[in-house]
Amino acid sequence: MKKLFPIYLLIFILTGCSVWSKVTYLWQGRFLKVDTNISKKRWELSLDEKKLAVTFYKFDTELDYITNSLEKLSDSNFGVISQKIISNRPWILGVYLLEGTKDHVTLKKQVGQKLCVEPDRLIKEYPDPSITSMTYLIYDNKMVLLNRQRKGEGEYNLTSIVLNIRKLAFYKCNLLQKFAVVADKYIVIDNGIERSNILEIKWNSLIKSKSKGIILTKRGNFYWMVRFLGKKPIFYLIKE
Repeated sequence: MKKLFPIYLLIFILTGCSVWSKVTYLWQGRFLKVDTNISKKRWELSLDEKKLAVTFYKFDTELDYITNSLEKLSDSNFGVISQKIISNRPWILGVYLLEGTKDHVTLKKQVGQKLCVEPDRLIKEYPDPSITSMTYLIYDNKMVLLNRQRKGEGEYNLTSIVLNIRKLAFYKCNLLQKFAVVADKYIVIDNGIERSNILEIKWNSLIKSKSKGIILTKRGNFYWMVRFLGKKPIFYLIKE
C-alpha cells in the first residue's frame, strides 16, 4: 500500500480538485463559477443552461476582461495597459485614446490598426455631455467599445478598444453548437442559425423582466441570455 501512495498522489496532482468537486457555470448577467457538490439542489442547471455555458463561457470571460481593461485605461497608463490588452489577442484590432468636446473629437494615441470610424462620429454615442460611462457601437462589422472619462469643464477623454467579434467567437466559442450573438440590433455572429429566424425575434421586449429564457418559434426553439455593456444589451443565443 505504501508503494502505491505516490501513484495516488500523482493522480491527484494531475487531475486536481476535479476528483472531489464538480464545477459548472451559472448565468446571472455574467457567468458565476459554482461548485455543485457544495449546493447541489440549488445549482441544478437545465440542459440549455449547460449548453450556453459550454458555448459562451470563454467568449464572455474574454469580453469581460476587455471591458474591465477598458475601464482601467487612461492617458497616464495608456502605453502599458494597451500593450497588455493587445498582446496575444488577434481579435483585438486596436486600442485608442481620444480627447473631445461637445463639438469635436481628436485621436491622441493608438496601438494597432487605424481607427475604423471617424472620431467625430463617436459624439453621437454620448448625446449628453455630462455622461461618463461605457457603451459600444457596431461599425463595419466590428465592435467599437467606448468609455468616456471627464477631463475638465466641457472636455473629456474617450478610450476605445476595437475588436473583430467574429474572430473572438472563432477562438473562444464552441463551434459545434448552433449559436448567434446579436448586438445593437445587428447579427454580429450566426453559426448555423438562419438569420431570418433571428430577425423575427423582438429582443427588446425579452429583457423587460428577464435576463435569460426560452424562445419558441415555428423553425425551432432557442435559449438566450443577455449581458449589458454600459446600458446597451448584447444577446447570446443557442438553438436547442
